[in-house]
Amino acid sequence: MRILALETSSNRVSAAILEHQQVITEANLDVPQQAARWLTSAIADQLTCAGWNPADIQLVAVTSGPGSFTGLRIGVTTAKTFAYATHADILAVNTLDVVAAQAKHWEGTLETVIDAQRQQVFTCRYIRQTDGTIQRCSEVQIVDNSQWLDNLAHGSWVTGSGLQRLESQLPKKIQVVDPNYWKPTAVTVGQLANQHHLAGRRDDFWKITPNYLSLIHISEPTRQRLISYAVFCLKK
Repeated sequence: MRILALETSSNRVSAAILEHQQVITEANLDVPQQAARWLTSAIADQLTCAGWNPADIQLVAVTSGPGSFTGLRIGVTTAKTFAYATHADILAVNTLDVVAAQAKHWEGTLETVIDAQRQQVFTCRYIRQTDGTIQRCSEVQIVDNSQWLDNLAHGSWVTGSGLQRLESQLPKKIQVVDPNYWKPTAVTVGQLANQHHLAGRRDDFWKITPNYLSLIHISEPTRQRLISYAVFCLKK
């Protein structure tokens, strides 16, 4: 399975090319305001590095949220454009699932947390099954920072970029995952999507949307760049 994976929900945008679970190439951008322009060139560069044509991609994986409104819009639109142009399958992955999958060396329960602005966070709770797989044990929620802090169970592990603001306020006996694993990466997005695809999951191309409540306008320059890249893919 040849996979293109995109992660645009955080302030570190990334793209990766994988074959099954193996990483072929990976690129990161720490200036999310340039994501729309950077993604298309990064995809082209990585395909060239891998020696693949766009039509060689069999699965496009992308984070669908929660996270940055603008970033999610750009990532999902880019993924759908590429998948449509190349007839690849497409899978959307929840950002908090990606963050949980990256966490290392935790036991019991794991709380993932992403900053939702306005003194709120997106959060979800996970447990590890006896076979080592990670499973949600709560719904994805948006709650006040204070509520999230108050509801942390004694001995819980926590991870996610929301800790950049909240780590200093954590109650005692809360254990923190290594900060190197707080932000989601395209590599993990691709690996999770590959597992889901092998398990038989398929997403409806027309129903994939960013996981936010209000529609956001996509600028004309961004739309034109995405259309141009679709044309490029079709010509390959």
